[in-house]
Amino acid sequence: MLLTNDSDFLGIAENRYHHGIIFITSQFASVGDVIRAVVTLVDTVPEKQFLNSIFFIP
Repeated sequence: MLLTNDSDFLGIAENRYHHGIIFITSQFASVGDVIRAVVTLVDTVPEKQFLNSIFFIP
């Protein structure tokens, strides 16, 4: 799982196998907001669903 706000990873992810990307859409998101969003994803999304998926968080 990769946590990033670098849009280059979105293009790379289209053509390669990966264990999942969590993309931060806002440069102004607080660390607390990001952590809460990641915890929510981990608690609600089955582990296998992360494979080759991209999740967008604020």
